[in-house]
This record gives sequence, structure tokens and C-alpha cells, in this order.
Amino acid sequence: MSYPNGHATSANQAQPTDRRPPNNIPTTTAKQAQPKRRGPANNAPTTTADQAQPGIRRPANNAPAATADHAKPKGRHQTNNAPVTTTDHAEPGNRRPANNAPTTTADEAESKGRGPANNAPATNADRAQPKRRGPANAELLLELPRHGTRRHALEEALRTAVRDGRLAAGTGLPSSRDLAAQLGLSRGTVTTVYEQLVAEGWLTARQGAGTRVAAGANAPDQHTAAPPRPDATHRFDLRPGRPDVGAFPRNAWARAMRAALRDAPAEAFGFGDPRGRPELRTTLAAYLGRVRGVRVDPAYLVICSGYTQALGLLAEVFAELGVDRVGMEDPSIDDHVRLVASRLPVADIPLDANGIRVDALAASGARVAVCTPAHQFPAGVAMSADRRTALLAWADDRDSWIVEDDYDGEFRYDRHPTAALQSRRPARVVYVGSTSKTIGPAVRLGWIACPPALLEPLLAAKRRTHDWRHLDQLALARLVDTGAYDRHLRTVRRGYRRRRDLLTDAIRNNLPHSTIRGLEAGLHAVLELPPGSTEAAARTALTAASVTTFALTDLLRTDRDHYPPSLVIGYATPAARDYPAALDALTNALIGLGPPPAT
Repeated sequence: MSYPNGHATSANQAQPTDRRPPNNIPTTTAKQAQPKRRGPANNAPTTTADQAQPGIRRPANNAPAATADHAKPKGRHQTNNAPVTTTDHAEPGNRRPANNAPTTTADEAESKGRGPANNAPATNADRAQPKRRGPANAELLLELPRHGTRRHALEEALRTAVRDGRLAAGTGLPSSRDLAAQLGLSRGTVTTVYEQLVAEGWLTARQGAGTRVAAGANAPDQHTAAPPRPDATHRFDLRPGRPDVGAFPRNAWARAMRAALRDAPAEAFGFGDPRGRPELRTTLAAYLGRVRGVRVDPAYLVICSGYTQALGLLAEVFAELGVDRVGMEDPSIDDHVRLVASRLPVADIPLDANGIRVDALAASGARVAVCTPAHQFPAGVAMSADRRTALLAWADDRDSWIVEDDYDGEFRYDRHPTAALQSRRPARVVYVGSTSKTIGPAVRLGWIACPPALLEPLLAAKRRTHDWRHLDQLALARLVDTGAYDRHLRTVRRGYRRRRDLLTDAIRNNLPHSTIRGLEAGLHAVLELPPGSTEAAARTALTAASVTTFALTDLLRTDRDHYPPSLVIGYATPAARDYPAALDALTNALIGLGPPPAT
């Protein structure tokens, strides 16, 4: 029942046979008529005409209805949470659906890239759509051919971009309005082109999803050779040199990164000092002195992206200083040897049970020695105290340099921690460390504790890299300052020790004729195969068992006969749930390699 003044009665006043107002005007409840009151005078819920209808919460005329929910205390959610469109915006005859979803026009869907207009669950057809790549209103570079009409030129340009793979399946295209503005065309031309390419199967257009490249539109030609696939990985990865990336401190790193973004000064978003952020250098100088005995002023710490970059920079510096040869441990990582050899001649220096052989180093004529005193990779040897003294004496006597790779220095299990070699001769030893094993390779941060005589040429080389990771540096500084870094190391150290013990037990229980060594520290061990076994036979058996690891000779460059057949086994991977199965696969594959049983 309506009145001449255009207002509708509330539910209490509405006639039973005519509960909805016939005209598209706002519905007024009893509580709206009460001045300066939040709710009805009788504290009872106010019911609008629409609320009196079962199952319908929103008026069909798309006008905002004031309900008792409006009188709820501030901060409470309303029951429908759907935006209300007034009658001024509503198209004639286009009423709001009863599911409270906002009405979206095709133009709005195209420009906003919103989901289906009714917010309903995706159908199978929706799930079949290609993965979305980028917003639907993104910019798009197109070069229109000069021949033919502008419409045909745009059609051909889009077909070519899709066919050549520049626009992958699922890539969102600009709205017709935006693309027309970018190309200086009329919107009608772009709309016509989109419709044509949709009809041809090049594009898809759905309300709420915008216009996108159709699945399969840029499938490669059958006669075009497929790109090479990466090598298939085995099920059980026991290669050394890999930390447990599943132990990455996600929450602690996220908190540190948020704090870094919040507190970073403006200059942190620029290029800055090639040495790195002073916050991290100050923090690291204190940390390294505390846990590794490193003696360095923050001014002589240079932040880099990891050991590989540090080694490349140092090789460049030594070449500029006239060094004619670098001694590198044999065995060691081939990539590191090749990196240094690209700038300077390399001499392969053998090892023994005490570490790098200083007599062979002196005979080589090298003026720089690159070594891993804490836990040699891959032999697993820890440099003895006497060998350390001899190596430092070599550097003093020959006016030479030592590059100390503190590989696995943070992970010690069965021996007292030994200070870094740098602590005994800061002017002769270049100390290098990184987060690749402690946090994970994804955090590309390392550091160089540089002797004063090498700082300027090192900074000159660092400037040429244009490597600025200021936010990561600030996050790492926060991680160390708050103690989260130490807590993380304690956690993963316990986990790695458990893994090492499981490996040791598996070898001793199942392969009694094999010997395992290098267990005192680090993330890998060396398994010496039983007498009469060969690395080739072991590799074949492990491949059949879907286990991958390294043979020691893979990392030897000279004197291969000096070492018995051995495997280098990393125990930081695979994931914890797969680790017992990996050890079973390893030992079962190698059981048949032992000597025949006694008769």
C-alpha cells in the first residue's frame, strides 16, 4: 500500500497481500523515523517490508534498506556484506539478484578484471580456463602493420603475438577502452577485433574475467622441435652441498623483512655503498667475532651475493695486483676452479688427513691459497692445528694471501669449535662466509672480511657488479640482532645431527665392510666403498635405486689413484619424511658391492 508522499509502510503496517512497495523508492523503517535514536523505541528489531518476505533480504528495487543491523554496535558485520546499488545506477528492468551479489556490467568486468558477477563457485568450464597471467587491463606493446585497415592491422598484430608465444595462454589483455587509448583507435574498433578473435578461438571473454588469450591458441607447431627438457631428478637426492630448504625460517624471515621495509631509510632504496648496508656490516662484525673469532672492523666487511661472487671478485683483485698463480685444494668444486682459472692460472694442491699440503703449495709457486679449514669439501677433513700454523707461516714468509672459505663452519657436532684461521692473521687471511647453508640458497648474501691492503681494489671490482640487495641485508641484520638467526641455527644443527646419526647407523648396520668419515662437522660425509668395489658399479646400482649422489673422483682433478673408491653423501636432504626411505634405498643398493661371504 503506497501513500501520495511516496513513502512505503514498514512490515508492521504493510498489507498482507502487498508487502513489496511497487515503486523504486527507498524503504523507510520505523527506526529511521525516530530522531537521534540508533534503534526502535521498544528495543525490538525493526523489520522492513523486504525482511518480511521469506528468503529475500534485499529489496528488489535495488534501494538501500535500513534494517535492525544498522543499529548494531560499531564493528559488527552485517549479514549480507554485499554492496548496494541505488536506483539511480540501476538499469530499468535489471533488478538485483536475490543472492546479494553485486551487479557488474560487461564493461566493468572488462576494465576491472573481476570474477564472475554472482560470486558463485567456479564451474568445470571455469576450471578449464588457462591460468591467468597478469591483470586484464595491463599495458600491451603492439606494432600495427601499415598495410590494410586499422582493424585488420590490429587483428593480425594480436594473432602474431599469440602465435609467436609472446602472449601466453591466460594472459590478460587491456580493456577495449585502454587498448584503444594506447593505440589511438576507436573503442568500437578494438571491441570488434576482440569479438572476431574470440570467435576464431584466439581469445576468450567472460564477464568478470576480462579478455584473455585462449588455452591452446599458441600451441607450438608440430614440426618445431621441442625445447630440451631438464635432466630428470632421482627420487632420493643425497648430493652434498645442499641444505634442508624445508627448514627455511619463513616466519622469522617474514618478520625481519617487514621490519626492514617499515624502518628502512630512504637511501636504502638506492644504490649506496658497495660494501653494503652499514647496519648489516656492524651486526656481522659483532656476530662473526662472537661465534667464529673473526677480527674485523665493519669498515672492512664487504657484503656480496655469496661465496661464488666473492671468489670471482677476489680472483679479479689478485689478477690486478699481479698474482701469477692461485693454489686450490684438490679435490674441490670444479665450478670454483674454473671461475678462478678464467682470470689466473690454478695449481692443484693435494690434501692429506690434516688438510691442504703446505709443502706442495710452496712447491707450486702460488701466491694465493684457497682452502676450507673448518670442513673441507668434499674430503671432509678438518685442518689440524699444526697445519694451520704451517699455512700461516707460508703466507708470512712469501708475502702471500690465504682465502678462507668457512664452509660448514657453523655445523659442528663431535668436536670443540675452532676459531676461524683469520683470527690469527687478519692482515693475511681473507675470510668468506655466506647464508647459503645456514638459511638457504634463496637468500643470496655473503660477506668478505677483507685485509686493509685489499679493500680499495675489492670495492672497485664490487662497484662493477651493480649488485644491491639492501632490503635483504636489512632483513638479515634484523634476524641476527633479534637472536632469531642463532635460534634457527640451533634448530637446524640438531636436525642435521639427527640425520647424520641415522646415516651412520644405516651404514654400520647394513654395510659393515664400508667406512664412513668426515662426520665431525658439516652437511656431508665420505663413504669409502668395500674392498673390490668400484665407483662405477656403485653409481649403476644407485641409479637403479633412484638415488643420486657424487663419486669422489667426480671432484678430483689429479692423483685419482690416491683415494679409495668413495661416495660423497649429503645428509641434509631429502625432506624429513623421505629421509629414512632414502637411507634404505642407499644401503640396499650398495649391499651387493661388498666382498662375497666367507665359505
